[in-house]
Parts: sequence; structure tokens; C-alpha cells
Amino acid sequence: MSRLALFFLGVPHIELDGMPVPISHTKAIALLAYLAINREDHDREALAAFLCPDFDAESARGEVRRMVWQLNKSLGKGWLATTRETVALPRHPDLWVDVEQFHHLLAVCRRHSHSAVEVCPDCLNPLTEAVNLVRGDFLATLRVPDSPDLESWHTIEAQGLRDQLAPALERLVQLHLPQVEAADGLALTYAQRWLALDHLNEAAHRQLMQLYGWSGQRAAAMRQYHACVQTLSEELGVSPSAQTTALYEAIRGNRLPPPMESPRHTEDRASAQPRRPAAQHTLPAQPTPFIGRQREVAARELLLRGDVRLLTLTGAGGTGKTRLGLEVAAGSAAHFAHGVVYVPLADLHDPALVPHAIARQLHVRADGTQPLLELLKSALQTKHLLLVLDNFEHVAPAAPIIADLLASAPQLKVLVTSRAPLNLRDEHEYLVPPLALPERTAVWSLAGLHQSEAFQLFIGRAAAARTDFVVTEANAPAIAEICHRLDGLPLAIELAAARVKLLPPETLLARLSNRLGLLTGGARDLPARQRALRATIDWSYNLLREEEQALFARLAVFVGGASLEAAEAVCNPHGDLDRDILDGLQSLLDQSLLQQMARLAGQPRFTMLETIREYALEQLVARGEAALLEQRHTAYYLALLAEADPHLWDAQQAAWLERLEVEYDNLRAVLARKWGEGAAGAAETGHARDAEMGVEVVRALCTFWYLRGYISEGRAWVERAQLRTEGRAQPRARATALYGTGVMALFQGELMTARARHEQSIAIWR
Repeated sequence: MSRLALFFLGVPHIELDGMPVPISHTKAIALLAYLAINREDHDREALAAFLCPDFDAESARGEVRRMVWQLNKSLGKGWLATTRETVALPRHPDLWVDVEQFHHLLAVCRRHSHSAVEVCPDCLNPLTEAVNLVRGDFLATLRVPDSPDLESWHTIEAQGLRDQLAPALERLVQLHLPQVEAADGLALTYAQRWLALDHLNEAAHRQLMQLYGWSGQRAAAMRQYHACVQTLSEELGVSPSAQTTALYEAIRGNRLPPPMESPRHTEDRASAQPRRPAAQHTLPAQPTPFIGRQREVAARELLLRGDVRLLTLTGAGGTGKTRLGLEVAAGSAAHFAHGVVYVPLADLHDPALVPHAIARQLHVRADGTQPLLELLKSALQTKHLLLVLDNFEHVAPAAPIIADLLASAPQLKVLVTSRAPLNLRDEHEYLVPPLALPERTAVWSLAGLHQSEAFQLFIGRAAAARTDFVVTEANAPAIAEICHRLDGLPLAIELAAARVKLLPPETLLARLSNRLGLLTGGARDLPARQRALRATIDWSYNLLREEEQALFARLAVFVGGASLEAAEAVCNPHGDLDRDILDGLQSLLDQSLLQQMARLAGQPRFTMLETIREYALEQLVARGEAALLEQRHTAYYLALLAEADPHLWDAQQAAWLERLEVEYDNLRAVLARKWGEGAAGAAETGHARDAEMGVEVVRALCTFWYLRGYISEGRAWVERAQLRTEGRAQPRARATALYGTGVMALFQGELMTARARHEQSIAIWR
């Protein structure tokens, strides 16, 4: 029989013989989870009332029949035990459920531990395996508001699992305390996960403060204390305990005592039990502290999952894939008996040389009797090893070699950094996100800004560049805005922070309009492609085919993203790219030069980081296509507005308002082209058609501005249109602009102004 694996600790995921099984019906997944957690026979009538309380009895039974039918169709018959009256999921040797395995591993620990958080070295492996099974909350995406009993069961189960996970994480922290100063940082990782389960847990806050202090991160310990103070005050209205305050004072005064080993550790050492040797690795040392712990935790958890053997960290140039990969590998070294081997590939240009690069790091020598790949397979066959392949994108044709190695070495895991996935069957991709940005608020809070990873990176690198650099209430808002302007890209932030040698943050922010030219001159020990932001993006751009480069440049005309329909209409209306645009978009997504956003009404949407879009705009100008693409872009959105206009007051109003909201940045771009501060405008150029087009956009948006509450902004645009249509503009455009001004004045309650503009408009028409 096939092997069925059910993953419910996180986003639900089902695999049959290692292959994903799609089940589209949410309640069918919920039913499967319910049967897996509660293994007894379940009465169909009771299941119907449980899952479909709003249905009449017959319809509810019919829904349960359909769910069972879908599960049998997706999984294959033989897994569910069904009769006319009951449904069950019996135990089976080929059925694996992550929740059951989680409970089993915790039970193993309980058999030789006396309390929930007692430290026992024998618990290390089962506890580690148990917490690595938890990818998120139980059935993380399950939402069934029409089934309150099912929702209640889901909530209770999820909380129960969190309640069991918390002490497991606490025990793992204690087990890793003897290595708290080591590079793997596992105690810190588990403590962060422990606090994430309950951010009001003061003990978890204290544990993190201690760990930061013991590992030499006093500033992080201070920030953790202030975060604890703010959280307890805002949500509970209380202050930290005397114990927490005393710990803070000890850290602040550099009086933190060293970590004490538990009695268990002391007994083990007294009985001459050998301490596990430090994991071996060939990873290069890093000269600066790592920022981005949340990304590291997420990627490491994925890597250490039992079903993941190939993990590829992908992302745009400058997102910090290499640094993240090194941190993940270092933090995971203790889990691999034969350590970690690092293979840099940035200097290779021939995919055929990849086996040679791996062999060099593994100290495997060709003897002339066998092909090198066979020697590598033989060397890795019995190794429990993590192989790190850095900068794989430009030797991508070598991907089948990695598949061969994984197939021949069952205990091998491979961690790859690349701007594009390897597209291998067993590959798991982790798209490296930018650093967390400071929250934009009317009033910046210095304590709140310190919680942002991007902000932390900037101030850390700025202090390294200029020893007298200090963050103040005055310059903190400029630093926060710089981080936003640079999209949270680590490389861009590091390059910007280095500029504080010459420019204070406020001046640096003012000069960021040309960020690609400003952000140069990185550290000399970095690869050449990472010393300037432009060179970093060049690296990805030059890997594209000619038609992909053309599509990349043309997509820059969109502001805030584009739908597939818009991309086709604007970028390739006549098919001159000589490639299907869907394939081109997929390639740009794979190269991390494009991102896919949330869908609207089932339609995909594509966007670029602003830093990358600026580069793409330069390429568009260099290709001589900027004017043509702007014309197509304007025409497309004028047509969209014309299509929307009759529906803004009918039954389709909500759908069209949402669509215009999604496209509003593009509509603003069209307006700016005609009436922006830098636009000459029809009155100056004498292009009557431009005036009419600009006014048509303004007129069509009046209803949208009113219904969405953008009245002040809308009025600013129509008044600008009114000014720009004075003199040489066509009477129709002038009259429309005056009418629009009157409408917006009416929306703001200025009746006299509205009447005057209306009368002026009528006079012109006459």
C-alpha cells in the first residue's frame, strides 16, 4: 500500500508517496484532520451536524457524503473505513500523522523526566524532532465561520498543542545553555519561538534577555526588556516583575552572572559521560552580527524537517541569501553527524565544474578509474551531512548533478542559495523576504523603531562606519524612511549606512531619489558584484535572455504592479517579444526580479521592489521604448476607466471600486504624466489631445474619489487640471475640468464654489 503523510501542524499539507495531494474543499480537509485526531468511529448524523449546522438534515448528510467521496478520490480507497452509519480513519502502519508523532515524541521524554520543564540530556533528540514538526498553528489556514462547533474544536486543539509546545521549547533552551556562546545559537532560536507562542509570557522575555546578555548582545537584551515593558503595559496595564527589573539592571551594569548548568548536566559530567563534540563545518567566518533572526528561524525549521532534503533560498539581488544561508547552516550544524560543507560557486562559469568544486571541499580526489561524480556519490553515500551550495544561479544547468547526489546519499541534505530555483522534483523553495520594516505612523517611537530588523541593520552598520554615530529622536524618522525607500534590502541598507561617514541621515534621505548611483562603495572584502547596488542587479539582469530583458524593462512602466491582462496589453500587444508573456513572467519570478502578489478575483498580480523598478526604468529608457510604453500604459488605463464608469453606481459597484483601488497607483501615474509637478501640461505644450486625455482621467475618477473618501486628493488633481487647461486647451477639456472642480467642491460642502464652477462650465459649452 502507498504511504500517506498528513501534515496538520501549520498549513495543511497531504502527501501520498512523497507527492502532494491537492484537496480543494476546506471542510473535507477539516473532516480528515478531525478523523485523524479522533480515531474512533463517528456517526454520520453527528458529523453532519458538526460540519454543516446551517443545512437541513438531508442536505448536511449529502455534504458529508461528498466530503467522504472527495477524500476517497484524492487519497485512494482503503484509508477511510466507512459504513452507512459511520466514518473513521483507522490506524495503519503506512499512515503517518504529524500530530500523532508530535505527541509520541513528547511522551518519550515524559517517560524519563519528572516534570514538564526538567532538563534531561536524553530528551534532546526527541524534543528537537518534535518542535521541528511544528511549522505553525494547528490547521493554520482553516476558517469555517459557518460551523461554530468545528471552529471551537479547531481553537481548542490549536491552543492545546501550543500549550504542549511551550514547555518543550523551554526545555530545549535549557538543554542548549552549555553551548549558549557557540555559533549555532539554538538556545536563542528556541527562546524566540517560545516567546512567539505567548508574547505576554514574562519568563520567556527574561530568558531572551539572559541569552542575549550571555552571547554578548547587550543592546538586544536592552531592547528585549523595553519590548517586555511596552507589551505588559499596553495589553495588561502592569509593570514587569522585580525579577525582570533586577535582570535588566544586571545586564545594564554588565553584572550578568554566567549561565549555571542544571543538576542533570553536572551529574552527567561527573559520571564521565562524554560531551558531544562541536559540529564541524567549513563555513566562512562572518565579520558582522547577523540581523534577521525571524528569517533564520523560519528557514532553519524548514531545513530540519524530516521531509525536506533540498532547500533553496531564493530572492532578488541584495536580499541577503548568502548570509542567511550561512546562518542557517551554522545553526543547523549540530544536527548533522558529519557536519556542514560549504561550496562557493560565485566564481564558476562552467556548470560542468560544479562536481570539481564540491570534490575540492570534500577532499575527494579523482583517481582516473571512475568518473568524478561516481566518486562523489561513493564519498557521500554514508554521510549524514549538510552540503551548502552558494550562488547557484549562473551554473543552473548543473541541477541534475544535485539530484543524483541526493538520490545516492539518503542522509545528505543540500542547502542552496540562488536567484532562481533549481526546478528539481524534491526541491523546497524559501523565498527570502526583505528585512522587517518599521511601521509607518504619524509619530515615530524610538523604542518601536528598534524592533525593526531593517532599522537595526542600518544603525549597526552606521555605527561601524562612524564611531560617533548616535540614533536620536531627531534622525530616527529619516533612518526609518530610508529603510522603507530601500525596500528593506539588506545590501542597499548596508551601502546607505556606509554613507553616514559623509552625509547625516536627513541629507542621505533627500538624495535617495537616485539610489542606484548613490549606493556604491561597499566593503572591499565583498565580491565586486556586492559593492554597488547597481552591480548586484546587473548580475541578475545579465542572466536573462534578450526577450526577458525586454519584458523586464517594459514592466517598469507599471507602478504598484500589473495584472496579467495589463502586462499583455501594454508590454506585448503585437507579440514582438517572440515569447509567450506568461513564460516570460514565470522566468522573471524565478530570477527574483519580479514578485507575485495576492490575487484579486482569482487573477495573479505582478510587482517589483522599487529599487529594482528604478533599474528597470533605466533599461527602458536605454532601449528607447519609454515614450511608447507610457502611451500604451495611458491608453490601457483610460480604457479601464471607461469600462468602469457605467458600473460605479450599479450592482457591480463594489467589484469595480476594488479593482480601481488595486490599480490606483497606476492611475496616479497616468495623472502625474499629464498633470504632475514635472509635467509640462497641455497649456504649455499645446497638445490638445493630451489635455483631453488628462481631463478624462480626472473626470472618470471623480466618482471613485468620492466613494473611497479621497476627496482632498481628488480636488487637488481636478484643480491642477483646471489650471493647466487655461489658455490653449480645447473648450471641451476646459469645461470638463471646471465641472470636475465643481463636483469635488460640492463633495466638500462648498456650495458657492461648486455653483460658480458649474456655471463657468455651462458657459463654455454654450
